[in-house]
Amino acid sequence: MTADDIARWFGEMDAELGGATLFLNETERQLVCSRKLFERRDVRYLDMRADFDQLSDRQVLDLTKPIPRVQSVPVMALMVAMYLGFKEIYLLGVDHDHFITGTYVYAFDLKAQRGKDDSVSSSGEILTSRHDDFQSLARLWRQYRVLREIAAANDVQILNATPGGVLDEFPRVDLDAALSGR
Repeated sequence: MTADDIARWFGEMDAELGGATLFLNETERQLVCSRKLFERRDVRYLDMRADFDQLSDRQVLDLTKPIPRVQSVPVMALMVAMYLGFKEIYLLGVDHDHFITGTYVYAFDLKAQRGKDDSVSSSGEILTSRHDDFQSLARLWRQYRVLREIAAANDVQILNATPGGVLDEFPRVDLDAALSGR
């Protein structure tokens, strides 16, 4: 995606996200500032230049310092939630089953991003080789495993309430039961 594509995408996000605070990589700060994006929104920039494989302890990650690069938004969301002090976190919509289904379904309508992901066809068909996809998934699963270990070391419970999907690093719970307190 070009800088113009990213600026359009950020504009779409700004129009749809209500009053949400955004967490972006610090590498996006210059684009956001120069194009005057998110002017009425709280934006926090994260210095994502560390590596999960080099984390030596299992403390909650300090978001004011360099943190690991992430493979997926839910990984970053888990880091943010733990940093903010949440002790019970439920995952929803974290499927990661595209390598089984052969398709990737975005959680939102693609506009500025339409046709920009060369790993997925316009119909959602996965175009990357299994080898490349599995390499990426192995990195992603290592990130989830480290976050599971961090959570356990800090009395944080991460529960997967996603119906279906293949993420197996966190205990599964039934969403209806969780919402009803059973």
